[in-house]
Formats: sequence, C-alpha cells, structure tokens
Amino acid sequence: MDLIIILFGVLIILAGIGILIKPDSIFDYLKRESNNYKLHIFAITLRLILGVLLIYYASISHYPIAI
Repeated sequence: MDLIIILFGVLIILAGIGILIKPDSIFDYLKRESNNYKLHIFAITLRLILGVLLIYYASISHYPIAI
C-alpha cells in the first residue's frame, strides 16, 4: 500500500517537472485530446483510485488528520 502511494507521489512530481520544463507540449496534447473520452475516463479512474487509497491509508496511519 505504501508503495502505491509513493508511486502516485512520484508521478505527481514528474508531472509537475514536465509542466515546468515543457508546458506547451503538455497543454497542446491535452487540447488535442480533449474530445477523447478515454482520456477523461482514465483521469477520473486515476483520481478515484488515489482517493480510495488515501482514505484507506488514513485509517491505518499514525497521523490520520494530516493525510
């Protein structure tokens, strides 16, 4: 469980670095694919998984209020 949350954290950091380095290419891709429903479903699914993992992990965390 810890590994999955760490991987999501690393993914978020890498996405932030990508936006800092080449924001135009990322935003152009998102504009081109904005009509693609698969991208929307992927984003929703990813957020749901992350949310469920964070809620689950908060119950077993030493500091559940901080999470």
